[in-house]
Amino acid sequence: MGDANSLFSDGDRERIATAVASAETQTAAEIVCAVASESGRYDRAEGICGIVTAVFSLAVANFVLLSDFSGAESTGDGVSHGWSDPVGLGLLGQVMAVCVGYVLGNLLGSYCHPLRRFFVLQREMDEEVARSASRVFLSQRVSATRCAGGVLVYVSLFERSVVVLADDGVMQHDGQSLVEAARDRAENALRAGKWVDAFADAVGEIAERLRQTLPAAGEDVDELQNALRVFHPRP
Repeated sequence: MGDANSLFSDGDRERIATAVASAETQTAAEIVCAVASESGRYDRAEGICGIVTAVFSLAVANFVLLSDFSGAESTGDGVSHGWSDPVGLGLLGQVMAVCVGYVLGNLLGSYCHPLRRFFVLQREMDEEVARSASRVFLSQRVSATRCAGGVLVYVSLFERSVVVLADDGVMQHDGQSLVEAARDRAENALRAGKWVDAFADAVGEIAERLRQTLPAAGEDVDELQNALRVFHPRP
């Protein structure tokens, strides 16, 4: 669950666009679906990975050298006590071990998402997802529709999180309940590994709740494209 570009095939994107188009025949709301590989950079988590790996690298290097008793002389009864003390790792060697470990740790944290997620606080992820969802809400003009009827379904893959944002025209019609219900439907599908269903279920929930309170007008104009917005690595 890394690259949003490769996760959704052309068929998947077409299915999501069809679900949005079908929903907008029932309600005047303009629904936009967006997915991002991640919502935050999380440099601190990568730095922590680097520090942990650097310490581990230094410890391993010293352990290997200090455990080297290859120069010991053996006797028939065992190992004699005539060996010299093992040579420790010099200053330059320690610096190299730390630097190599830190670089490798940063690379691991950058490309191994489960490892990086381990060092990121849930609060930090929630803040980044909310910030990115708000950015998409504005940049994709979801907040600029007629009658303020825009709704955004935003999924962030790295954080495994869903945010549903609605404009004032939707929030006036029990919008908070709608937002929470659509989000819950999407999150349930995500937990089951059904990425396309996450959007389809959320869009269906939105249409079902708004078709009575915010029905489609006779000459309703499709103001925003129905295609899935994809952001990699982040908005």
